[in-house]
Amino acid sequence: MEEQELIEAKRARNFIWTAAEKYEFEPMFLAFSPDGTADMYLNLIIGLAYKWYDQEKIDAFFNQLGGKNQELYEGLLWIGLENALYPKEEKIRLALRDIRKEYARESLRRYRKYKEYSRIDQIRNGHCREILGQSSGLKEEDEQILHAFSFSKDMSTDQILEQTRENLWKYFAYRPTEKKKGNYFLQKVSGAFQSFGKVSATYVRARNYDDQNTFFDGKSGIMERGRHYIFQLSLQRNPEETKRYVEACFGKSIYSQECQEKIEQKLCVGNHKNCHLLFTKGNSRAGEDGLKESETEKNRNKIYTGENELSKIKGKREKKDSGK
Repeated sequence: MEEQELIEAKRARNFIWTAAEKYEFEPMFLAFSPDGTADMYLNLIIGLAYKWYDQEKIDAFFNQLGGKNQELYEGLLWIGLENALYPKEEKIRLALRDIRKEYARESLRRYRKYKEYSRIDQIRNGHCREILGQSSGLKEEDEQILHAFSFSKDMSTDQILEQTRENLWKYFAYRPTEKKKGNYFLQKVSGAFQSFGKVSATYVRARNYDDQNTFFDGKSGIMERGRHYIFQLSLQRNPEETKRYVEACFGKSIYSQECQEKIEQKLCVGNHKNCHLLFTKGNSRAGEDGLKESETEKNRNKIYTGENELSKIKGKREKKDSGK
């Protein structure tokens, strides 16, 4: 399973890089079908977004989206981007029309198998029906939202983002919030994607990292060549407070401070220049403290039990001696 996930991640990146016509970047999003396979059409759309728009602004805007409806807001922006990008490319990429319709048909075929749908799934599949020339089948308000994200091919990056802000405020009373740049800590985890169990093909933030050539010799040992998954998070705290928080969640680094800094100098470059790395055994300090406390309590119980037993034996002896 792990090997297949890595293969699908590489396929997704290849679709994106091909559409973008450049290869020297790491995409923020990858797109997968519910079975975990890379979705060709949606990954092409991601790549075309890198080709046609100011991706720094787009990525920064995605990072401003949050709250309990974050997936809905992100999904609507991708629908808007798809609406703008398809007409830009349909005459250049002659196969794109067929790929788009196949994506829509497959999404609807899969959609009918489920009984419960999130709001973004409903709107996304209404969009797929319209791609196939059908009525969206949506409630009035959701159809209005869908059409509000019918961005045109002539819109610039700034116009798309401004229209998205207006739509989110009008329909959800939500304003994207610009966040301070935080520190990112990377931690080995077991899962690579979040698409499994989704009703339809969807975009997920890229979180896997295939590190096949990197190594580091240091006092604490060697960072082995191999595949590693990473978990990425950003916290709006000062660096020391952030470090304490992350260590409390995932445990202290297995490397010395000196070794840690050398690793970061080697790996945290380019877009990750201001990031930090944390390599741990995956045990939280809270868990470690809990184990220590449990062990202490266990020892206390042993002492109490031992003292209690000695007291009972002593009492029996005293009774026996007094009976003589």
